[in-house]
Amino acid sequence: MSMSATVVAAAVLAAAAVVAVVAVATHWLYSTAIVMASARADLHLLSNDPPRPGGEERRAAVIVGGSIAGLAAARVLLRYFDEVTVVESEALAAPDVTGNGDGAAASQATYATPVRRNVAQYGSNHLVLPLAVRLLEALFPGFTDDCEAAGGRRSLLAHNFAVTSFGVALAPLPSRAEADQLAPGLETIVCSRGLIEGVLRYRLFRDSGMLAGGGGGGTDCRLRYRPGTAATALVFQDGKVHGVEVFDKASKASEFIYADAVVDASGRASWGLKWINALGVEPDISSYDPEIVYASYSFADLTAPDEPIHVASTLNYWPVNPHRNFIAQRIEGGRILATVSSTSPKDMIPASKVDFLDFVESTQPRLATSLASKPALGNMVLGQMLGSTKPLHVGTSKWIHYESIPIPAGFFAVGDSMMCLNPTYGQGIMMACQAVSSLDRALRSTKSVAEATSMYFKLQAARSVLQWHMPLSTDLLNPDIESRDAHANGWLLSFFRWLGERGTWAASRSKTGTIRVMRVGSW
Repeated sequence: MSMSATVVAAAVLAAAAVVAVVAVATHWLYSTAIVMASARADLHLLSNDPPRPGGEERRAAVIVGGSIAGLAAARVLLRYFDEVTVVESEALAAPDVTGNGDGAAASQATYATPVRRNVAQYGSNHLVLPLAVRLLEALFPGFTDDCEAAGGRRSLLAHNFAVTSFGVALAPLPSRAEADQLAPGLETIVCSRGLIEGVLRYRLFRDSGMLAGGGGGGTDCRLRYRPGTAATALVFQDGKVHGVEVFDKASKASEFIYADAVVDASGRASWGLKWINALGVEPDISSYDPEIVYASYSFADLTAPDEPIHVASTLNYWPVNPHRNFIAQRIEGGRILATVSSTSPKDMIPASKVDFLDFVESTQPRLATSLASKPALGNMVLGQMLGSTKPLHVGTSKWIHYESIPIPAGFFAVGDSMMCLNPTYGQGIMMACQAVSSLDRALRSTKSVAEATSMYFKLQAARSVLQWHMPLSTDLLNPDIESRDAHANGWLLSFFRWLGERGTWAASRSKTGTIRVMRVGSW
């Protein structure tokens, strides 16, 4: 081959590579724009209750699981069904809604939720990303005010978060005034998972008329709550949902509950998948194990009252500091809640405050002072260790492609029951809110439950592509993940890695770059 031919061939290959990268980037940007546009539309729709259609096909609905996804789903279903029943396997008593839980009169006791035994990550850090805050506020007006009144902190991603990523510390954050001007709409609430869930439970039960006057549901109450009750089977009839079989743990009795629609909000257990498989139908499943172990710790918060940093964290990925990450949040009750994680099976999860600080310092030395001075993360000051959780294995990241099979009319799945991700990215609550907004859109846009079922799974599948690939692209950098070569679309994964590296590089050099990275990570 002549020199000129070689040059031409190289130029063609280079051009093809550029075209491929541009195509991937264009696809990602277009998909992002579509997702964000649909999210804005959802906010408008969720803020306005539609006329309740009722009718033969929308008489009753059952939600399996009464956690965050299940509570939000119940709020939506009450718009479209005559009666909604929440089946909760744990014996969680309904909140007392007879007092005033609004504004300054609220207290942590008002929203108290007992520790969940069946939710492994219950005591760990949870992020409510800005879009999730806005969706929850649309469904439960006053949600943010209630969380703040009970000790949560209103926070701006561009002002109150100290973050390092890919081994690079983001640029100094702008002042509150700059953040309000340059990054509107990036407000979140920093508090515990228990407070988030407690506020949602209180709002749902009070607004629906449950426990009016301190007793059972009033005559106008269309919400039914069944704590300590396990759903054991999904019942189908003529190719559509007919109801659920449940087992009451207190009375040791089984019972059938009729329903035109059943929503699986059982979390990572994914009971709906087992029930669908029992019909002889198996949807496609994308999955991999991120190989992460994590543990959480609670400390007394001795931080100065006027300290603006509410959250400090590292998000390091292969090949930068591959093993260790952490996040610390100043939550209600004068506490700092912190979670550490590692991708190394040989790593020792800290068992004491000293070990914890050593672990944090190893992730990013500038974020933890030496033990010779005051123990701190960012400018957070840790007091006495109040408690800790046992080290937990994250478990498999999984996306159940219900859109790939014929689904019986009336079956829906939301939150972790359809897609569960590596929780260290903080997307869980956001994904649950997104699924519930898709459920609202499907029920609002269709006349029959069968049409709503089909539309919901197709819509949610389209909305889930980016949320699945973003953590996937970084998790699969870990060479210990055996299934990393089983995932196609290497171009998309490479683009996400490049985007993350370039984004953090830009964010480390300017406030504008910091804000842009925060905005990308806010949905």
